[in-house]
Amino acid sequence: MSGKREPNASSLQTKAAILDAALTTLRDEGIANASARAIARAGHISQASIFYHFGTVDDALVAAFENLLADQRHHYDAALVAVKTRSELQSALVHLINEDLARGITTTIAQGLAGATHHPHMGPKLRVASRDWLEVIE
Repeated sequence: MSGKREPNASSLQTKAAILDAALTTLRDEGIANASARAIARAGHISQASIFYHFGTVDDALVAAFENLLADQRHHYDAALVAVKTRSELQSALVHLINEDLARGITTTIAQGLAGATHHPHMGPKLRVASRDWLEVIE
């Protein structure tokens, strides 16, 4: 036995709030301003909780980015599963892209990818997280 306990509901809620706040911060303030203070402010949480749950701000940002891209992959896969023609594909993609633009997803993804440049130690993790999403784009 490792002695490690399963996270409780409160802990899971806090982690989810941190991930949401990290994405909000990326979208609204950009990677350059994605600090513990900014994430805590966006999520109405304590800065200490970020470090407790993720270790570093960069690890919280990577986890949030991974979740976002996984959600996007599932969303796109579900939306494109019934596509049969090139015209349907074009229509579905235009809808998905407009939806992403309206929700700030495109900005959030761009800021997350910029993290590989602005925070070079995040690059390898972001590259791995982006692999599935880039398959969809290609």
